[in-house]
Amino acid sequence: MNESNEKRLLEDFPHLYRRSSKTTTETSMSIGFQCGDGWFNLIYDLSQKIEARLKEEPADFAEQFAVEQVKEKFGTLTYSASGGSEIISRLIGEARARSTKTCEACGKPGQLRRKKGFRQETLCDFCDAKTA
Repeated sequence: MNESNEKRLLEDFPHLYRRSSKTTTETSMSIGFQCGDGWFNLIYDLSQKIEARLKEEPADFAEQFAVEQVKEKFGTLTYSASGGSEIISRLIGEARARSTKTCEACGKPGQLRRKKGFRQETLCDFCDAKTA
């Protein structure tokens, strides 16, 4: 993800992504958002929903929640966090499902595609043709 989009997520959701300032031995979040800019809106929307949910929980519960990693894996969004609840897990699952229909490169409607070897990517037809 480009620096501008990462900065916006970090600034708009400082509590969720507070571990980004830790070392790589403490959390993978220190590496940043390891996916394409096409998923920015999907991640932003998920962040808003999680933050809203955390505001409904006791302070100690919300304080324990932290995002550990955000990346693409097997063509889908992987969003790992410590703490949480069934509701937050469901929100993450919904975002993961949306990622299989959203081009990781540009954000337009896409589909999960098998590439060379075991590689998989979710891309629109245009972005897929650019990588062929």
